[in-house]
Amino acid sequence: MIRYAFTGLVVALAMLASSSTPMAQTAVKPLIIATNIEPDTLDITSSRNAPNARQAMTNVTEALVGFTTDGTPTPTIAEWVNGPENKYVDFKLRQGVKFHSGDELTAQDIVFADARMREKTSIYRIRRDPTISSVEAVDKYTARFHLKSPDVTMLALRLLVVVSKSYYDRVGEDEFVRKPVGTGPYKVAEYKTGQYLDLIRNDDFWGEKPQVARARFVFAKEDSTRTAMLKTGEADMIVNASFNDAAELKAAGFKTAIVPVPTTMAIRFNSNTTVAPTKDRRVRLAMAHAIDVNAIVKGLFQSVPATYPRLAPGDRGYDPNLKAYEYNPALSKKLLAEAGYPKGFTIPMWYFTGGDVGVRETAEAITLYLKTVGITVDPKGNDVGVRAESYVKYRNDPNAPMFYLSPTVMAKNSETIDSLAASHSSSAASTYILPEFDKEVDLALAATDMKTHEEHVRKAVAAIHEEVTTIPIWTMVSVFATKPNIDYVPTEKVRFILAMLKDIKVK
Repeated sequence: MIRYAFTGLVVALAMLASSSTPMAQTAVKPLIIATNIEPDTLDITSSRNAPNARQAMTNVTEALVGFTTDGTPTPTIAEWVNGPENKYVDFKLRQGVKFHSGDELTAQDIVFADARMREKTSIYRIRRDPTISSVEAVDKYTARFHLKSPDVTMLALRLLVVVSKSYYDRVGEDEFVRKPVGTGPYKVAEYKTGQYLDLIRNDDFWGEKPQVARARFVFAKEDSTRTAMLKTGEADMIVNASFNDAAELKAAGFKTAIVPVPTTMAIRFNSNTTVAPTKDRRVRLAMAHAIDVNAIVKGLFQSVPATYPRLAPGDRGYDPNLKAYEYNPALSKKLLAEAGYPKGFTIPMWYFTGGDVGVRETAEAITLYLKTVGITVDPKGNDVGVRAESYVKYRNDPNAPMFYLSPTVMAKNSETIDSLAASHSSSAASTYILPEFDKEVDLALAATDMKTHEEHVRKAVAAIHEEVTTIPIWTMVSVFATKPNIDYVPTEKVRFILAMLKDIKVK
């Protein structure tokens, strides 16, 4: 209780210190959202860490394809129609939509946004390039995406964020990034690095007017700080509450929602290495059998996150016959001896810090489990912003000895093929080359009917499971908690932990 009181006092003093800001001076009290996620940039189209950038900024800058709270693609600023033989997809823009700068949304903006994100954001480029050959403006309100082959998962292009070419041409790169404008229901009012982001309602928004007029995202990295802010009334909602606080908050009368996020915390191997022990499949399998995944989920996190062999029931390509790696230390030691490591070995491990709850604790548990079978791990934390760059740097390095504890998009994803395409050997984010897997992913992407698509997805997933390219630990959930007078249904299955202000209702 002393710790909570102290952290609450710190946040209260910080809020008083900023009382001269435009947000504080207004008569309308802002909705306060405490989150551990701060954007690396306000410009999503140049973000190195899209999940962090999108949480708040999706309120400002909309995607080409919208989504309902259950993750279903839905038309918002555009509708779409497939061309003959699925050789292209036309996106018909809603006419009269204005950016916050006053510029009208046109097809040229879509062409500009696609080129910009392809250049600056690896996540978009990885998903785009295997499928799309080019993007053109057919007329003022029609953007055509030419496909290299038919793609039944084309609507994954909701990853494309729409920005204004006219605004960019007028203000240049620096101001474009520093003062982003979108077509969304909120505008940026003020941003203080490491402190808060203030958003105000866009009264010229093309869609339904949201109830919340003003909101402040307060960046509070420590789980205990966010929980304390909600308990003391300093926050109206918290995002990414600690797994272990979920039951306590609900019992205390706060509304909680546990939302699946399509991110599986997993051990990822660089199987292209020729020098590390993990080059041997038997070693990777031994590590899988050495880790009691169920004990981590139940013992550390009170079963709040789930664990799946690969995909979850309901995912496209889910195979109920695929079984998780059994916890069996004796088998683990036997496999290590067969691989030539009867006394084990020492190996570094990277784990990625940032917006994901429970990563450090999971890294510590894995270290202890591997120690029991003779594998000594040297865990090193790295900021999540360097994750994609590290994959690119080491994927073809035969001397790269490390493995990663890293989030990878897998279970609870609206489009399973997203994660598989990112692991294809042609992708800069891939950490392994597996011809059988590549073949099935290519066939899944080329499939013209969903049944065939899902069959190839099942075969692709079976291939990586058999080869032990990764070891799934648990699938991420985000715990949202709000005051009792707030109704909020968080959005699921869209890769990112979002806080969508338009969906918040205050009683």
